[in-house]
Amino acid sequence: MSDVSAAVGATLSGLAGGISPLGAGLFAQPGRTFRATLTIDARSQGPAASRIFRPDTPTDAVIRFATERDQSNDRRSLVRTVCIKLPGFHGPQRDQDFLLASSADGIPFHHAVLPAEGPGDRIYSSLWLYLAGVEPVVFGLRSDMLSNDDAVGPGDRFTFLTAGMLSRFADAGTLDIGVEMPDAKVQFAARNSGGGLRPLPPALFYRS
Repeated sequence: MSDVSAAVGATLSGLAGGISPLGAGLFAQPGRTFRATLTIDARSQGPAASRIFRPDTPTDAVIRFATERDQSNDRRSLVRTVCIKLPGFHGPQRDQDFLLASSADGIPFHHAVLPAEGPGDRIYSSLWLYLAGVEPVVFGLRSDMLSNDDAVGPGDRFTFLTAGMLSRFADAGTLDIGVEMPDAKVQFAARNSGGGLRPLPPALFYRS
């Protein structure tokens, strides 16, 4: 099977899981939750029409790393997800959420759900498009500094990424992992968005 065929197959599989009407899909896996800090780089080339791309002071975030359940115990076949929440980013009780899955770079691969043996082995992608103003974008995350190859922990750093509909990912900022929140019960939904940024279907329906 070609790489493109494999990517298409994985994408369709991930799409079906991500928008399960029962919520028991791609992003429903339990995981470890941390406080974090998102800082957008002043040199970011993201569309200025969206507030998320406007350099500002560091933004408080909550982030959850999860791995799909699997009975085979083969870590190479597991899909990993990252859910990011910027609480109150658009005002009181108006959060900005991003739901990302282990993927790859470049068209069509950043639309594909792909397995990852470790949390830093692959790029994470929002998989489908958002509109930043009128410009289509995809969001991503790449490990930059992990203290443990098997698990994410405080002090680790990720690079926040963005891409156009047909382009490869480019650096947009940094996401620094803080203390763990072991008792946190946080729900994430891609529909939590604003400030000139709008998820399109099917990403619109992603939730944890």
